[in-house]
Amino acid sequence: MATEQRLQILEVRDGLNGCVTGGFLIPKGLVEIVEVSASDLGSPADRPGDALFRAAHDWARSRKYVAAFPLCVTSGSSYSPKHKLAVFRENIAEIREVPVGKNGLARHPGSFDDSFRAVHDYAGTQQALGFPTFHTTGDGAKRTYSIVLVKGQYIYQEATFAELGNVSICDGPGLIAAMQRVAETRNAALLIPHFHYGRDVDPWHLNEVLLKKEGWRIASVQQLSVGAKVVITLVLEREQR
Repeated sequence: MATEQRLQILEVRDGLNGCVTGGFLIPKGLVEIVEVSASDLGSPADRPGDALFRAAHDWARSRKYVAAFPLCVTSGSSYSPKHKLAVFRENIAEIREVPVGKNGLARHPGSFDDSFRAVHDYAGTQQALGFPTFHTTGDGAKRTYSIVLVKGQYIYQEATFAELGNVSICDGPGLIAAMQRVAETRNAALLIPHFHYGRDVDPWHLNEVLLKKEGWRIASVQQLSVGAKVVITLVLEREQR
């Protein structure tokens, strides 16, 4: 039988120069970077955000890849842009259909960046990193979210917003593109952000300490912005013996 408690951490945002975010570096050789024309993705124009992720995933599946992660970077002319995608094979990633609830996401994602946070928090419970495809099936209580779980060699990294060029936290695709520039400076294939912000960014790093000292593990992480402050609630579980 499991017991549960909640731990709240209050963080203060004092401007982007003092704010950090983080993500996961994927080493070169684990994924392939390809360039795909916008027309092959189903649109002759640039498609930022969730539409681009859905189109990239569908393209990858049609080419026998497991999934694709758009770098939100384009090349070529404005009349014929090409999107850079990181494509994953089945030995690196898997697709999972996840509901909302005890064995799935902690909540229904409400926005582009909130989708990343919800999937990241769930993936942490699976000892993996994750990102959304932005495909869903069903409605209401029966809705499931199609996500990508990556297991293998990846490294957690943090980056200051100054290092990211002070990109707006409201610009999800812009943050992803900035993360890729950081990945290049760190000699990696890509950097997948989790879209959590603050001083001590990734609560999942507490897992090892909690398990060793008290026998608790983090079951889920909830983050709420209240004015200039961020309240992070850790839901902890411990098995009764």
